Amino acid sequence: MVFAAPALALAVAEGIEVARRWLRRGRPWAPAAFLTLLLAPGVAASVYHIFDVRRRHEVRPVIDFLREHQVSGDQLLVFDPATFAFYTGLDMRGATVEPDPGARVWVIVSGSGFKPLPVEDVLARLRARRPQLGVLRTYGAATYLFGPERHAPDARPP
Repeated sequence: MVFAAPALALAVAEGIEVARRWLRRGRPWAPAAFLTLLLAPGVAASVYHIFDVRRRHEVRPVIDFLREHQVSGDQLLVFDPATFAFYTGLDMRGATVEPDPGARVWVIVSGSGFKPLPVEDVLARLRARRPQLGVLRTYGAATYLFGPERHAPDARPP
């Protein structure tokens, strides 16, 4: 999308110019009114979201919480590897998805607060087999810490 954006902007600009010329034939104020009606909702929404701090994703506190409480041997299940890599520098794309029964497991989720998180089934399975030791939720991000599986052969105490 980054490379398509300039071409898309040019196509939209060309379409707006064609519409402006067509509207100018009837009334001199019509092009300005059309352009205002076309652009006003997007501009208003953008201005609103600049100043509405509740809508900003808060991934940094989740990463800080992880770093404060992580111990050697903990396993990470990351559901947005690109965002996680941006904040930590760790590439988790090739990481395992199946948690080790004897290890503590961190589930790190980030994404839009407007969509349901795709991790609910994984959390339900972990909650059924492991004690939940901690959780931190912010707008658009969350981390969950689970202890070793109950009755795991080499389970370490939390």
